[in-house]
Amino acid sequence: MFLAATNLSRWVAEDNLEAFAASTAKSWATQLGPDVASAFETLGTEPTAKDTRDALDAVVLTGPAVAYRLFDLSDKIVVASDRLTRKTAPAGGHPSSAIAGQAEFGKARTRGQVRRYIDVDIPVKTQGAVTGRLRVYVDQTDTLTLFYASHKSITILSAVFLLSAVAILIFIIWSRLREQWSADDRIRHLAHHDGLTGLKNRTYFAEHLGHAVARADKEGGKVALLCFDVDKFKQINDTLGHATGDELLKEFARRLETNLRKSDLVCRLGGDEFAVALLGLPSVAQIVPFADRLCNILSQPYMVNSHKLSTSASIGVAVSPDDSMDVSELFNCADLALYRAKAEGRNTVRLFETEMDEMFQRRRRLEQEMKDSIEARDFELHYQPQYDLETGNTYGQEALVRWNHSGRGLLAPDDFIPIAEETGLIMPLSRWILDRACRDAVSWQEPHKVAVNLSASQFKAGSVADLVRETLDATGLAPERLELEITETLFIGDTERVRSELQRLKAIGVSIVMDDFGTGYSSLNYLASFPFDKIKIDRTFVQNLATNPMAGVIVNTIVGLGRDLDVAITAEGIETVEQEAMLKSFGCGLGQGFLYGRPVPLDGGEPADAAPDLSVVYARFGSPPALKGPARSDKPEDATSA
Repeated sequence: MFLAATNLSRWVAEDNLEAFAASTAKSWATQLGPDVASAFETLGTEPTAKDTRDALDAVVLTGPAVAYRLFDLSDKIVVASDRLTRKTAPAGGHPSSAIAGQAEFGKARTRGQVRRYIDVDIPVKTQGAVTGRLRVYVDQTDTLTLFYASHKSITILSAVFLLSAVAILIFIIWSRLREQWSADDRIRHLAHHDGLTGLKNRTYFAEHLGHAVARADKEGGKVALLCFDVDKFKQINDTLGHATGDELLKEFARRLETNLRKSDLVCRLGGDEFAVALLGLPSVAQIVPFADRLCNILSQPYMVNSHKLSTSASIGVAVSPDDSMDVSELFNCADLALYRAKAEGRNTVRLFETEMDEMFQRRRRLEQEMKDSIEARDFELHYQPQYDLETGNTYGQEALVRWNHSGRGLLAPDDFIPIAEETGLIMPLSRWILDRACRDAVSWQEPHKVAVNLSASQFKAGSVADLVRETLDATGLAPERLELEITETLFIGDTERVRSELQRLKAIGVSIVMDDFGTGYSSLNYLASFPFDKIKIDRTFVQNLATNPMAGVIVNTIVGLGRDLDVAITAEGIETVEQEAMLKSFGCGLGQGFLYGRPVPLDGGEPADAAPDLSVVYARFGSPPALKGPARSDKPEDATSA
């Protein structure tokens, strides 16, 4: 590269030097034109006199030229200088003819190569016609030295510039290639890994699980597939927000990965579901103890975003080749075992059994039947009375949904509400419950209040206040007759949004009731942050009043808290006269439970289960007031459809 730059610089120097010499010679010759013409006039057939040449030399050589030669048209030398400053000029000649008249010079023409002297030929014209040419020798030694010196510096600078440019170009190319390699690595990583937890994804896991199953079959070993589900994750995600839910999944994945063998595979299937493949197992006996240990590790409290979270893992296990050698079938078997683990209380391990498949199919059919039943209005509301413990008067009714299943009879909420929550069917079902309860309450002979439970899913999905206002307008029920019951878990997470929505509901005129107070995420801060109209003590405390002194302390404390806050207190689950007496001694004013009546349909039919002996209650309070209203269809056309 440096040699190329040097040659280029030399060529440029020589070219510039020749151009400079030509310009110098032409300028000099043009200025001396009359003297050259006089010299031509003195030329004859005899050699030019020495004094004439000397006179001409004296004039000519005062400029930049060091020698000259004058040629006629036949290239015969007419006259030439006899000396050079540093080098002898070419030999002189004899004039061949005399050319008279004023001499003028045309455009200079460079001739020869770069050397110490540069010769330049200039045409000579007399009266417009070319009569000869003048060759002028110009000394360019000093100029050439300067040219070479300057161009040497330029050469060095050019070489440095070229090297820098090449280095920059190489760096740019390398950077682009590195970015491309990095992008390719990221693409390959994303193709095989979960973006949130960094674990392998389902595609990679299934592919390598298939290889492991095939290898185990040849070698006579076993492969165990464990499917994990984070218990109560939906509740945590809904109440604390997706950011907290994501951090919980990351910590769950970290614990899972750090407690496996290097030979095992682990992945996140999606959502809150994970999978582990235990490879090279000699027998099934090793699986359950290992899975139980994982359950214990994963159930330890998590500290996420300043929240101490208590959760656990349910695990379903399938074994190859015992259950299946097909990867898809193996996943189905593990999923069925996982469903059994969740149905049997969570935080447990279940191995796949053949009858699980039949159970799963029944659940799938139940989901579809529920969707069809919502559309067909096969659900109905039963009402449980709420009593004033002092006066014995009925002040309200709580609406409780029942599913009139065509094949299984009347189903209680515990049989289908969890499925409705998981599948999203809770939304159309909740809209229908609110609408039906308001329409039923309008038809009652007494203007009792009607209580309707709201789910966290309704608050998450949209504006509950708008739905309540539209329902009240459509049914004609007075707002003060509607009580909306919510649980404390609704406040965990987006507290400000929930508080704002509850304030909008209060502005409509409905009552807000905190249900199941004393369990789960109970916090007095919720009572201070929002003015509830009523608090309902959870039934577990009421049922333990006679057997657990601590339950009495808790109930008495809650009643006193309500009195201090000027909030009404309702005790749920009252089943005995002894429980009622203790509650009255604490100062609890309102009660609800089987002692006073089980939930019954609006038409006064039999409750879903046998009613207790209410003779003692009727003797003290009298028979409950009738709820019968105008005849109505079991499938109202104005109910909100799914």
